[in-house]
This record gives sequence, C-alpha cells and structure tokens, in this order.
Amino acid sequence: MFDTDILRARGIPASVATHFQTASLFPPGINYPNLVVNGKPHGIVSVTFNDQGALCANVNFLKAAGILTKQPEGPEQAQQSTCHSLPAGTEVKLQPGRQRVELLVPPQLVDNSAPETVYVSGGSAALLNYNLYATGNHSRHNRSHTFYGHTESGFNADNWVVRSYDSYSGHGNKAQFHHQSAWVQRTFPAFKSTLQAGQLTLNSSLFSSSAFNGLQARPESALLKKTDNGVRVTGIAPSAARVEVRQGGTLIYSTLVPAGPFVLDNLPLNNASQDLEVSVIESSGGQRHFIVPAASFSSNFVPVQQGWTVAAGQPRETGRCANVSARPAPSVTSPSSY
Repeated sequence: MFDTDILRARGIPASVATHFQTASLFPPGINYPNLVVNGKPHGIVSVTFNDQGALCANVNFLKAAGILTKQPEGPEQAQQSTCHSLPAGTEVKLQPGRQRVELLVPPQLVDNSAPETVYVSGGSAALLNYNLYATGNHSRHNRSHTFYGHTESGFNADNWVVRSYDSYSGHGNKAQFHHQSAWVQRTFPAFKSTLQAGQLTLNSSLFSSSAFNGLQARPESALLKKTDNGVRVTGIAPSAARVEVRQGGTLIYSTLVPAGPFVLDNLPLNNASQDLEVSVIESSGGQRHFIVPAASFSSNFVPVQQGWTVAAGQPRETGRCANVSARPAPSVTSPSSY
C-alpha cells in the first residue's frame, strides 16, 4: 500500500502507486538494465516497457539477446517500434532493484554462433609469468647444480599488448640467456582482426613457416562466428534447470534452460572419442543424468578458418643464446619448482 498524499506532496503522480502495487516493475519507457540470457551476461541494453510494465521485445532487443527469429518485413523504423512475442517457453524475470533483466530461453532458439560482444577495452596492466626449476647433486667428490627458468613478461596499455618470452639456464658456473620472441599487437573489433608486429610465427593452418621479423594481420577467433562441429545434445527439463555437460569428468559447458525440451549444439569438445555426461539440475534440487555416446558425434568435420592472414617480413634465427657469467649456485638438496 502507498500513501498517495505523500506521493502528491513530493510531486509524484498518484498513478505510480497503481503501477507498482502488484509487483516489482521497471518504470514505463526506455530503461537500460543488464541483460542475462540463460545465465550468460549480454551487457547493458536498451529495453522499453509499456504502461503495464511489460517488456517490449523489439528487433533491437531480440538481436541483443541473440534470440533467433524470422526477420520482420517493413520499414526499419517500424520494425524497431514493433513489439514481438518471445519464443514459447521463455521465462522473464525482472529485477528493477538490481537494474537486471533475466531470460530463460530454450537453448535451440539462442544464436550461440554469434560472436561475444561484451568486452572491456582500455586500461593498463603489467604481466609476469614464470616457471623455475632447480636441482642439486652432492656427493663426496662431485657437486653439480642445474637451474632453468622461463618467463613471459609484458604490459597492456590503451588496447595495445606487448609481450616478451625469455629463458635462462645454468649448469655449474656456466649460464645462458635465451631471448625467444617479443611482439606488440592490437585487436580491431570493427574488422574482427588483430595486427601484430615484432618477432612472430606465421598464423596458418595450411603452411608451416619458420619464425620471422615483420608484420602480421590475422583474424581474431574470439570475434568470429564458430563453425558447427556437428555435436548435439537433446533432453527435457521438468522445470527451470541448469544443464551441465562433462567429458572425461571435465565440465565443458553449462547453461540455464526453462521447463521443456532443449537442444544444445556446437559444444566445445575436449576430444571426439569420449562420451558426454549430461546432468539436468532443477532449482528444487532434483537431478537427472544421461549419456551421449561419442559414436553419435559427426567427427568427420574439418574446422575452417574464417578470414585472411597477411604477413610480411624476413626469416629469423631462433637458436642463439647469450652466455652469462655466473657464480656457483647455492646448495640445493632436492628438486623444486615454482
């Protein structure tokens, strides 16, 4: 219940009480909530709600949600203002307090081949990955020490990525430093491509090439549509549920589905020889499990690389090492790694 006198005193129309008294609703008009489809965030989208608080699924909303529908006919402006019905079985959960709209859509009606468009650009960061290994051998007449290290270092700044790969090895009083490669790159989402410069290797699935110094423009796989690998999982969810797919005990895919039949396509397999273990976990806690045999996979597909790779440069030698003088390493009694 709302005190309409207080609303009027604060300059708020009394009709607001009628709008919000039945359920948590977004205010009428255009709102900008976070959209989540089957548990997957789709970023902030423009959503229109009518006077009754119902969501208007126009063409832009369906496209942002990745819902497969027939392309409507007519002028573009009319398409954007027309509200369409969501697919049968779709569940809508409005959370105005969190500025969030959640959809549970049958997976077969969601375009999973569409590239991910929710990403963050800009910012800066430093990176250092290392792998160290040291051993020592002590005896009455002999002492030996061996050390090996591999590092990946670099930084990100203003959408540019800089990386350097180096290794260091030592045995006794002798040590060697080996610089493997260094490069700089930037991804251009509008062209779905990445430009690289420096000490590179050719990005090609058809031709082998030695390392080279130069430039390379290649497709960015994360921004391209994925090719269908012919793997399909079908099932029925008694109620709204989470579906988990494992292969060899490893979780390879997870999604939320509404009640009813579901179809999962183009799953990211670890290999084509192990069965898939599918679990349907309901919100009430009930679980159902079944197996999809590997014999059902269409494993005779060949992934096709989309786009063009263009490179120019000159061959580079990669076997040179720089000798570094070193003092005897401290005693190490057992192998260790970090």
